[in-house]
Amino acid sequence: MANQRTEVLDYIKRFGSITRADAFNDLGIAELPARICELKARGHRFHEKRETFTTRLGKKSSYIRYSLAEG
Repeated sequence: MANQRTEVLDYIKRFGSITRADAFNDLGIAELPARICELKARGHRFHEKRETFTTRLGKKSSYIRYSLAEG
């Protein structure tokens, strides 16, 4: 059985990027930022893109989309 770090890497390789919502909904991983931090400590590099949206109640919010850095 793959560990969560491997699942995150495999997901990004398959779909190109991952968000906290993707990690929770598709992989059952509640703490994506912690897994990303662990992967960075193991030498992986990521692009982090902040994306904004408006909630159903009209409030502005944002999340981070992670993708693997080239090279």
